[in-house]
Amino acid sequence: MTASRASAGGWPADDRVVLALLALVALAVRLPGAGGDLWLDEVATLTGSVKPPLAEIVSTYRTANTHVMYSVLAHVAITLFGEQAWAVRLPALIFGAATVPALYYLARLWLPRREALAAGLILAVSYHHAYFSQNARGYTGLLFFSVISTAWLAQAMTTGKRGYWIGYAVITALNIYMLLSAVFVCVWQCVGAVLVYVLPRSAAGRRGELFGRLVFWVFISAALTVALYLPLLQDVFTFFTTTKGEVGWKPSMALVRVILRDAVPSQLALMAVAGVLFAPIGIAGFLSLVRRAPIIFFALVLPPTAEVAVGLAMGAGTYPRRFLSVLPFAILVAVRGVAMTADWVARRRGRPLIAGPAFALSVAVVALAAAMGLPRLWTIPKQDYTGALAYVAAHKQLGDVVAAAFVTDVAAQYYDSTVVSVRTRGALENALAGGHTVWVLGTFLGELRRKRPALEALLRERFLEQARFRGLVGAGGIVVWKSTGGGS
Repeated sequence: MTASRASAGGWPADDRVVLALLALVALAVRLPGAGGDLWLDEVATLTGSVKPPLAEIVSTYRTANTHVMYSVLAHVAITLFGEQAWAVRLPALIFGAATVPALYYLARLWLPRREALAAGLILAVSYHHAYFSQNARGYTGLLFFSVISTAWLAQAMTTGKRGYWIGYAVITALNIYMLLSAVFVCVWQCVGAVLVYVLPRSAAGRRGELFGRLVFWVFISAALTVALYLPLLQDVFTFFTTTKGEVGWKPSMALVRVILRDAVPSQLALMAVAGVLFAPIGIAGFLSLVRRAPIIFFALVLPPTAEVAVGLAMGAGTYPRRFLSVLPFAILVAVRGVAMTADWVARRRGRPLIAGPAFALSVAVVALAAAMGLPRLWTIPKQDYTGALAYVAAHKQLGDVVAAAFVTDVAAQYYDSTVVSVRTRGALENALAGGHTVWVLGTFLGELRRKRPALEALLRERFLEQARFRGLVGAGGIVVWKSTGGGS
């Protein structure tokens, strides 16, 4: 089905007011807590990809942690505002807030204003999207560009206006510059465009003309992408041809547990029951949305699925965050299902006037459920390194050694350069050999146990846990151990 508003000559004034209000609400939700401790990945991004000179940022690709466009924007932010957590996260915050009106914009192509507004409102208060908006990585940028490019592609395919084609080509190139995985977004957008807009054309000539335009503008986008990546093409090639598949989670029950835990923090049982009870509404909404706007399914749901499949085929793992783009689609499905159900109930009861209030009440319930995690986001850091270090400083004696186990050293040393790195059992044994009491900070204990079993065994044998500092990142709480015997 084509976009119902694609040929409109502009947005009404009230729509523009709604876009601005949604952006302000989203920003207000995402600002509290944005200055909390950076977590491990953010510190690695800051030290390895944001702080170097701009010329180095745009010409170096060493790790999967490299999100080039994000690094450029964050570099500008810390240059202007100083090296503060909120400044490092500023691009993610802005893209996160901007995605809310972008979703409204996309939804209005196919759905009534009330449903588009409801979808924008739910995304605005969504704990999960707000969480990633406070994460100094390129994921909210990827989602913003994916939503906008999908809207412009639909309008380009239905109206043929050059402005939409240019916008699509430029935004797609920027999306890939933000995150290489956006290539999957472009591929599935094109597949969807062919199936939804090109093949249904009755005249063969029209099909050929439309397909030719699509190919031409995708070629332009590819050329722009190559130009952006030209300074680091060699690094990209080297990385993807030599890096071992040691990152991410492989398919396992542990991965399923992580996805479920992160998807519904602290409310898993309640939401599981709600999911079963409201499954018919969700199914109805899914079928209706896919019939109305199949291009959204191609653009937001299939890319992360394909990315994970390709990664697993190459021997790499995955992370739950790869499925962030499914969130806006899920919200649209929920809103569409609720709207259909409210209208159906009103018709069955012969009281059409109750459809509006029933819809509004249902949306309020969904929004409340989406926002349940926000108090945690505003009050709990992703990882509490400063809290753990302050605890050790308050309890250690003169001469005590403070160390960080395995990957914990990356962030611990960022907050305190005197912390000793102990990535192996031998390094920890050397620290103990001095005869002083040794304090050790550790995190991601499952990874520690799996990748450094000898180090983990020594911690169990010679150390006692003193304190734990919780964080929002799954398994990212900070544990503080103190050596037994010797020293103070």
